[in-house]
Amino acid sequence: MTLTLELDHNTHATLVSCYAPTMASTEQGKDEFYNQLRDVISGCHHRDKLILMGDFTARIGTDYQTTFHLKHTRLQKSSVPKRINVLPLKTVEKHVELSVKLDTALNTVDINGDIESSWKAFRDATHTAPEEVLRLPVPKHQDWFNDNSTDVQQLIDKMHSSHKTWINDKSSPRKENAYQKSRGQVLRALRQIRVVSQGY
Repeated sequence: MTLTLELDHNTHATLVSCYAPTMASTEQGKDEFYNQLRDVISGCHHRDKLILMGDFTARIGTDYQTTFHLKHTRLQKSSVPKRINVLPLKTVEKHVELSVKLDTALNTVDINGDIESSWKAFRDATHTAPEEVLRLPVPKHQDWFNDNSTDVQQLIDKMHSSHKTWINDKSSPRKENAYQKSRGQVLRALRQIRVVSQGY
């Protein structure tokens, strides 16, 4: 079905509404449809606006080999893989120890069996040998607060006790001010320790 609308005195808009034959149609029916569509499009003037409407990918029924179902899955949180501490490899002794350990671990792997079991054995051997020799790195946190600082610990204890007294009597502004004052002293003392130890 076609409809021609006049836009200006020289240009027109031609609307073509069509539906492609389904997959079950014969090849002759499909060829006939596309020949008719080509004739309609070639019959339009080159200055006219051509608008094609319809369904050109018509499928009727379901063919489970060609119909895809998008499954809604939640993304898994990615975990950071274990990293091996490679700093000991700078020494020759650890380097030799690792190569010997890998050789012995890989010699025990049977690669003639099932591909899955062979791959798992190879993977386990190549992962466990470096972990045994080099170990996983120990996380290091920068110490900026000395637990042995008695002055700061006394301020923290005073802040905790003033907080407990204020919580027991929330209507007292004097107890709230005492807590806020001791809290400020603790924060000031911790800030000074941090500036001295880290430089900021």
